Amino acid sequence: MSTIAFPPYRPLPDGLRAAGNFIDRNGRRLVSLLVVPEGFIVTLLPNDIKRSDDAVLLTHNDMRTLTAVCRAQRGRGNAPRIIDPFFPSGYEDFLRALGDAAARQQWPAVRLIRIGEEAIVRHGTQIGRQELILRAQDVEVILNRAFQQRGHGPMS
Repeated sequence: MSTIAFPPYRPLPDGLRAAGNFIDRNGRRLVSLLVVPEGFIVTLLPNDIKRSDDAVLLTHNDMRTLTAVCRAQRGRGNAPRIIDPFFPSGYEDFLRALGDAAARQQWPAVRLIRIGEEAIVRHGTQIGRQELILRAQDVEVILNRAFQQRGHGPMS
């Protein structure tokens, strides 16, 4: 029996990607995602509009486990059902690209808020906070760049 050695868990790129996988598999739309020292706070729209949003803390331990499960399942044709056309290939792909950028640029904090036809990404410290306002075409550019870096070509 062979064992596959996976690289160590990286909180921003691996954790954000795993959080995206969690959201895709949950089948609900993202309201917000906040990186905290313990992990990720994910807020999702309720299934019933009479209820309030649901928030869950996904700890880094949760994400380590989910990252390993996701790696083992990749390439098996288990594409998410797309419930948010703003993220045309699912949350996992976008959050992977965001996590890679955050890790490369060493962002100390990340918050993603989905409002109407925009997604707002805030990063940095309270004193040096920066904000990016993303529209659908911006998300497509980010995804295409990430796909090209992985060798899969742009989205159509």
